[in-house]
Formats: sequence, structure tokens, C-alpha cells
Amino acid sequence: MTDIDIRISSLKGIPSTALSQLDALFDGIFGKEPTVYSDSDWFVMGLLAGEVVSRVGILKRVVSAGDEVVVVGGISGVATLPEYRRRGYASALMRNAQEFMREELPTDFGLLICNTRRRQLYERLGWKVVPGPTTYAQPGGSETLSGLTMVLEYGRARWPAGPIDLCGYPW
Repeated sequence: MTDIDIRISSLKGIPSTALSQLDALFDGIFGKEPTVYSDSDWFVMGLLAGEVVSRVGILKRVVSAGDEVVVVGGISGVATLPEYRRRGYASALMRNAQEFMREELPTDFGLLICNTRRRQLYERLGWKVVPGPTTYAQPGGSETLSGLTMVLEYGRARWPAGPIDLCGYPW
């Protein structure tokens, strides 16, 4: 796995060509959805020969869980080009993202939303499913998440029990 160059950059620090590659990778994997999403503030990029082949978005957000307010590092848009999958790139980028959120941001927890097909990948990296419901904002009002909500506890505190409100658009 030494062939991939992993870089973390703020959104503002990404050259326009790399930003176009990040967007194209996201759109190619996830397609155009009617859901409005929050923009990522940082990206972990996996590059081969200067081209982005894998990506993880990160944002910092205050959310509510049960009766508590917590600061989370949100993981968004984990994607790898199909021809580069099954090489451990997404896992390597996720480990970098997790350390960045814990040490550099810092945040109280990691939080991501995903479909059930990705559950095992994230569980191998230390994430756990938490019950919701998880709600988020959309232009037409509040909606309830249909996928999984997963958290990464850093060992400093336990995730609060109860309903989760993303306090804005999902990521």
C-alpha cells in the first residue's frame, strides 16, 4: 500500500484541478441526489500519479444526542474509483481522517451516516452503530435518516443515548 500518496487539506487549500477530481469522484460513485448535503471542510485524498483515486470528506459540527450537545467530526463521501478498490485505500484514508478529527480538530466523537452495505468496513475501523432516530434539515423541513448512524468514540467519553439531530444538512 505504499503506492498511494495520502494528503489532508482544507477545502480552501485544494487546487482547482484536485477539487474537480474530488467532485467527479463523488458524483460518479453517489450520483446526483435530491438531498441537500453540507460541504466538507477538509478532505483526505488518496493520489496515484497526481490523480485523486480515493477520498474522504470531513466536517466539524455541533449536534445533539439525547439531552446533550456534542462536537463531532463528520465523515462524508468516502469513495474510491472502482478500478482501485479492494486495495485498502479507503481504510487507510479513514484511519488518517480519524486521527485528524481526534487530534487536530479536535472533536468529541466521529459521526457518519451510511447504508448497511458499508457497516462492516467502518466496524473494522472501530465505528459502532448507534440507535436513532437521526434527523437532519432539508429545505422542506426536518427529515429522518433511513440508513445507519455510526459513531467513533475516542475513549474520552461515551456517546449519549437518545435521538440524534444533525442540527443542519446531512453530510
